[in-house]
Amino acid sequence: MSDPDRLIAFQGVPGANSDMACRIVFPELATLACESFEETLAAVRERRAKLAMIPIENSLAGRVADIHHLMPDSGLHIIAEHFQRINHHLLAPKGAKLEDVRLVHSHVHALNQCRRLIAQFKLKPVVHVDTAGAAADVASGTTRPRPRSPPRSPARSTACRCCAPTSRTPSTTPRASS
Repeated sequence: MSDPDRLIAFQGVPGANSDMACRIVFPELATLACESFEETLAAVRERRAKLAMIPIENSLAGRVADIHHLMPDSGLHIIAEHFQRINHHLLAPKGAKLEDVRLVHSHVHALNQCRRLIAQFKLKPVVHVDTAGAAADVASGTTRPRPRSPPRSPARSTACRCCAPTSRTPSTTPRASS
């Protein structure tokens, strides 16, 4: 088992946007994937992880409502901020052709950010918990071969906040990124 002081928790599966943000801001820490925001915050509170990286706001879709309800009673506080550039791409299993694609699987915010392209290609959106999880489902055949998000669209920014217990201070200093 990994040392909790060497872990940073995030909601999603490995490869999720929050996982990438964790690796950029705290490359010296290993990531701990959690199924929900509640579990992510609990991992820090219960000392299974030193920190948590949580999305707070999306430049197009606005604030991530769940977090604004969970943070006040979490016993954690915000210690840093990171803006993660997000680019969406159409992904499908090898051999798939765009003309055969009917559904697009992704997170609700990603689907919303790419709604014009979804309409242009006449795709039906299917909501998943996160984009990386949708990609994993498509790759494993759990959803039938369909893409995780629409074709590349203009980049959007997601503000992520790093959270720690109110009584603990991290030994690392967040680095700025462009």
